[in-house]
Amino acid sequence: MRVNNSSELHALTRDGGAKMSRREKAIAAAEAEKNRKAFFAANGQTARRNDYAQRIENRRRQAKKEIKKLVGDVWDNDRKLDNDMIELKNKSAELKSENKDLRDTIKNSEQEREAFKAEYGIADDSEEQRELELLQRASERIPDLSMEEWDKYNEITARGLTDYQQRSMEKYRYEVDCREKLRGNESEIEGNFGTVRATKQARLESDPMLEAQEAADKIAAAASKDIAGMLKQEAIDHVNEENEKKLEEAKKQKEKKEEEEERISERKEKREAIEKQIEELTEKLSSSSISEDVKKDVQELLDRLKLLDEDIKGSLIDANI
Repeated sequence: MRVNNSSELHALTRDGGAKMSRREKAIAAAEAEKNRKAFFAANGQTARRNDYAQRIENRRRQAKKEIKKLVGDVWDNDRKLDNDMIELKNKSAELKSENKDLRDTIKNSEQEREAFKAEYGIADDSEEQRELELLQRASERIPDLSMEEWDKYNEITARGLTDYQQRSMEKYRYEVDCREKLRGNESEIEGNFGTVRATKQARLESDPMLEAQEAADKIAAAASKDIAGMLKQEAIDHVNEENEKKLEEAKKQKEKKEEEEERISERKEKREAIEKQIEELTEKLSSSSISEDVKKDVQELLDRLKLLDEDIKGSLIDANI
């Protein structure tokens, strides 16, 4: 490269200053971009942590809700069993009271039938009494009569009952109904007693509240395992993010170093051009016809060459950081 006059010399040195200005701008822009990315990365990390925190809290709430429902259901069922047994016991007590009244009613009815027998003067071995006993057997819930007895029964009903037989049968039929009701009540009482006994036995063999506690422990353990998994994943994500940041930073440093090396190369080329120009101008200085302005330009060029050397040294330091 050959410089023929001082104007070309100034242009060459000013060009170096312009490149310095663009470099500063590039560095400032890179720093701004770095800060912008750091800002969004920090916001992303905060959002991620908040997301994990919310998921963990939701899992805790879910576990608490499940445990509360589990224990509540067992408690409600236990109370229901208590209430059911109380109702069964109360119902049995009512049936026992009713049975006492039924027995009293049957006893009174039997006494009234005996009074009818005395009133009509009926002997125990009389035909009318034997017919009455046949009529009574036929009115049972499950009659047990022979064919001959059924023929006799049909004969009596066809002929018509005596006044004594009519009145006595009305009482007897009522007693049959009372005895049927009595048997039904006794059966229900026995069933209630069996249900209460089975419920108590089941409670002795198993403790619903203890089982509920064990189930609650399993729910809590499962929730703890899930939360531990979330925390582990959060840690893994954090490490991955940090590694990505380091890789990105290393990439930026590599690119920065390459850019600095390129600028250093350009400045070295510039320095060689200036040195060549200085050499040419120095030859001219030996001529007596050289002007003072040219001498000043040479000195200025030397000064700027010194500044260019310092800039190269600074770039080398920056590239190695």
